[in-house]
Amino acid sequence: MRRLKNLAVLTVLSLMTACASEMHRKGLENTLSNMPPDAQLELLAQQTVQYPDDLEIRSWYLSLRRRLEVEYLNRATVAYRAGDSAQALAWARKAQEAAPGDDTASGMIDWIEKQAPIDAAVQYAGTIYLDQPQEALGIVNDVLAKQPDNARAARLRDMLVTPKGQDLAPKLDKNLDQPITVQFRDQPLISIFELVSNITGLNFTFDRDVQAAAPTTIFASNTPVKQVLSMVLQANQLASKVVSGNSVLIYPKRPDKETEYKDLVVRTFYLDNAQAAQVLAVLKQMVKTRDAVLDERTNGIIMRDSADTVKVAERIIRALDVAPAEVVIDAQILEVTSSDLLNMGINWPNGATFALQPAPQNPNDTPRETGTLTLEQLGHLNSGDVLVRIGPVGVNFLQSQGRTKTLANPSIRVRNREKAKVLIGDRLPVVTTTLSSNFSSESVNYQDVGLTLEVAPVIAGSDEVQVKLHMEVSNVTDTITTSTGLVAYQIGTRSADTVMSVRNNETQMLAGLLQRNERATGSGWPGLSRIPVFDRIFGTRANDQHQTELVLLLTPRIVRNQATPAGNVMLFDSGTETRITTERDVVSTSESARMAPAGTRAPPARPLPPAPIPVPAPLPPPVAVMPPVAPQQPPGGDTPPNTQP
Repeated sequence: MRRLKNLAVLTVLSLMTACASEMHRKGLENTLSNMPPDAQLELLAQQTVQYPDDLEIRSWYLSLRRRLEVEYLNRATVAYRAGDSAQALAWARKAQEAAPGDDTASGMIDWIEKQAPIDAAVQYAGTIYLDQPQEALGIVNDVLAKQPDNARAARLRDMLVTPKGQDLAPKLDKNLDQPITVQFRDQPLISIFELVSNITGLNFTFDRDVQAAAPTTIFASNTPVKQVLSMVLQANQLASKVVSGNSVLIYPKRPDKETEYKDLVVRTFYLDNAQAAQVLAVLKQMVKTRDAVLDERTNGIIMRDSADTVKVAERIIRALDVAPAEVVIDAQILEVTSSDLLNMGINWPNGATFALQPAPQNPNDTPRETGTLTLEQLGHLNSGDVLVRIGPVGVNFLQSQGRTKTLANPSIRVRNREKAKVLIGDRLPVVTTTLSSNFSSESVNYQDVGLTLEVAPVIAGSDEVQVKLHMEVSNVTDTITTSTGLVAYQIGTRSADTVMSVRNNETQMLAGLLQRNERATGSGWPGLSRIPVFDRIFGTRANDQHQTELVLLLTPRIVRNQATPAGNVMLFDSGTETRITTERDVVSTSESARMAPAGTRAPPARPLPPAPIPVPAPLPPPVAVMPPVAPQQPPGGDTPPNTQP
């Protein structure tokens, strides 16, 4: 008895607690509806501490905290993309306050703080790029080396980079752009390099197979030193390698020497939009790369080759790895079904039946069937002994009309030259039975029934979209049961395939998919029911018309056009048939264009105003005129060389 009493008390207390909790939650919900989000979060945090066992309040708190964190982080991202780092940092800190234990907000705060000096460097480069382009280019390349996905630095780099490209090898500290005038006729090769060394201070080291006494002739007026060196090297089938800031190695341009002296670099490219396998095929065809490996996991390409080949490959990849165009296709599919039924007239009976009424008989006699008579009764047959049965007579006065519309309005976003498919309908099961010698098996396939729309757009540069369209509308018209009990469906289908050209935001209509059924039936008196006007008096007529029309409205909206790479990526020097390089000259002296690794793209930053880069005026050229000497002059001879004024 005592246990029952305690159980009753516990039950009552539980019910009272549940009622109180429900009333508290309703009151809390009303209070929260009139408070701003930050105050709601603070109040819910207090409630979770006060009521730790209330799972519903805790669920409210966690859901609101996550929603506010995501909202604040999105605002921080928008502010940073707009160039307001201070506002972005403030929103990130609010997100951290909303969710103290989440590392997402903390990570964004750390990233913005670490990004501050990089942004300052890019901003400084943007202010000096007109007056000091080389220094600005060096700053930008340093930024891209640390952060390959800095979009603003990449745009500034594209504005400043010259056709010389970017180098990984050591650069000469000497200025070889100084123009000189030289006139050599049948002079030893070593004499030309001696002159250049005296003018520029460069040190030249020659391979043992270089013919230093080979006669060389060159006439160059007001030509930069590096072009003079390039012409001399190319004319004598020589190549150069920059060893340090003031030292150059000269060696014969032969495969064995190239293998011995030419340095190889390893470069990893991460592609954002293009397929790495397709780009790798292009590289193998264009630059004949030696070693290149595809990484499908990261959609990257790892390449090992000479620095010149890697530079050309980088330009090709930057030209191919561009964001594709995208279009949103708004489709409106309208199916209009109308019906008209007119059934009017008199429905006369089809005929009459006659039967003989059996005569009355004694109760003790055997019952007789209807229509059986004795001969005596047959002799006294009259009209009262015949039964006549006539069917009912009906009058039809019916006219019904119906009109239905079925509308589907899908909106599809699809990339250029890709296919998108929309299916609105059902999937009907189709059972297939397979019979063999010992057993039978059943398999189920599914047939799509309803509206199917497939589009494949091709976006042209003239704001025009070519759309390859396939539309199919199907429905079940009948159900058929086979002798084995399987159910088959009779499906009616209407389809259209076309290729059309539509301008951006222009609506095109595809109509004419019309199905019309007319049926006329009638019944009545023979002959009289065929006379006009009397046909509905001596009979009945029914006319049924059913019409279905399908209309498609298609509107493409281009949301992103095909990105166009920078000019120095679409057109650049690539060397000769036997030598791949982005340099016009054999000797590279650019010290400001270090290769920056390519990476994923960052959100677009504020564009910098494009402006031409001023070119400083050249210095007055010195003139170096040396008289030609006989190329095979023996050492120690006293015959002076021939001079030419």
